[in-house]
Amino acid sequence: MIDRDGYRVRAVAPTHTHTHKVFGGYLAEFLAGQLAPGFYFVSGKGWNGGRTSEIVTANGSRCQFLSLQDAPEAHSGENRDLIVMDEPPKQAHYIENAARLRESSGQMIIGATMVNLSPARLRFLRALVQGEESAPESDWSADQSYGVQLHNNGWMQVVARYSADNCPWYTDLDRSTWLDTMATSPWQRGQRVDAAWEGGVSDARKLVGFTESNVSAMRPAGSVKIGIAWDHGEIAGHQICILFAYSESDERMWFLDEDAPEDCTTPQEDAKRAVDMLRRHGIAPTGVDLAIGDVNSAGKAMSGRKINELIQESIRVLTARRAAPFQIRTPRKGRGSRDWGLRCINFAARRGSLHIHPRCVSVLKTLRHWKGGYTNEDGKLAHAADTMRYAITTALGKSETYSRLHLDYQ
Repeated sequence: MIDRDGYRVRAVAPTHTHTHKVFGGYLAEFLAGQLAPGFYFVSGKGWNGGRTSEIVTANGSRCQFLSLQDAPEAHSGENRDLIVMDEPPKQAHYIENAARLRESSGQMIIGATMVNLSPARLRFLRALVQGEESAPESDWSADQSYGVQLHNNGWMQVVARYSADNCPWYTDLDRSTWLDTMATSPWQRGQRVDAAWEGGVSDARKLVGFTESNVSAMRPAGSVKIGIAWDHGEIAGHQICILFAYSESDERMWFLDEDAPEDCTTPQEDAKRAVDMLRRHGIAPTGVDLAIGDVNSAGKAMSGRKINELIQESIRVLTARRAAPFQIRTPRKGRGSRDWGLRCINFAARRGSLHIHPRCVSVLKTLRHWKGGYTNEDGKLAHAADTMRYAITTALGKSETYSRLHLDYQ
């Protein structure tokens, strides 16, 4: 844009927020002193305070901002000389953008980490770039930190692994924190560290941070809070309730007991089983500080009411109180919440701040054997993983701040 007068650019990112506030922020830094009068960037809001989607430089070059949240037809319009896409596009968005480059013989650049893509979308992108000649990634040199490959179809593939040489702007602590994160996320390490197309490890257990040293019958020490978490199931053997204790001061958690009925149960039965489990440990229902239950429409019971509400009401009746002794929250289930929860479990286990009592048979079976699946035999283990995830993220990992989960964090 600076070197070529009248150059026409389009910048595309995954979301409106990322496009205008993040991508736009980078360009505001790069184009400082080069903008035409009337264009300015407001941090947190975007260009001209969020009121424009195209900027102009002093030499007449223009950059339009779009996102993959926009409909594909919004990506039509006039021709462009360069289109830069931050993260992989869907096929429909790619087609519209590629059409904007035909007459100008322009370029498209896609900067991408190939995570959270559907198999079909990944196949489309890989075939688009590599064509029929794609070589197995195992053939790449093991120490290739930065490699360029020009394909016969005109695409140039640049592979930049995560390293000090390729990321000199990060500190040693930044890099070690991220590598620790990836050590507890083997299902994405290949993509996020080695820049691979596919990084999953379907034959490896998911909760790699756990070792037998995390199994302990020790009682919680110090000042702790009490929690209870459910993953509700409508199929026999697919439900679990976990009793846990946690310390917010040193971010420590104990899984004390579990209730994993083999038969289908009603919300009323679930309530009684939970109260009985609490009483086995000398804990009154009023002593519960935190309760979490996943979203479920109580299909195994009464339609029109949420199962958490029914369990809450049943516990109120069992304890002969005017109001339930605790409220059952629902866990956060937004984008990335599953990965964040599993990383929290792995970090806590590796750091030695997660303790599982031997009586938690289903929890331990999941920690030892679950490969991340949600179907067939592996899927039966997923319910305990989800319940642990709800507990640890609601109690200790409310915000996705990875620096807090560094192994050396105190």
